[in-house]
Amino acid sequence: MASHVGGVDDVALKTAEEIARASAGELSKVVLVYTQSSGAATWRVVAETLLPFSMTADPAQLTHAAMESFASENVARLTAMKLAHDNIEDKLALMTRLEREGRQEEITTELLDIVTGAEAMARPTP
Repeated sequence: MASHVGGVDDVALKTAEEIARASAGELSKVVLVYTQSSGAATWRVVAETLLPFSMTADPAQLTHAAMESFASENVARLTAMKLAHDNIEDKLALMTRLEREGRQEEITTELLDIVTGAEAMARPTP
């Protein structure tokens, strides 16, 4: 799998070399399977027959498949990063709310202590 755009051609070339080696033996059928992004974080699996070879096949079929797979992988990674970012934002909002509630409880307790102390001092001593 290519980890950057520059590696897509290498993946396609290596795949073609492996298919050529395998087809020299008893291989009668090769099906190229890859994912293709359909947008909005959805993917579809594409299967294209490479062997038996068809003269109508696109000569850049392997490069196209590798690029589609690379793009789909990046979309999946971006989607995962967005979900992680959203999760962090949600947890940060929760922690901020809990911190504010805790501080408010501390302030209320301090005020009650002050009021209680003031009332105790205002009472006449017996």
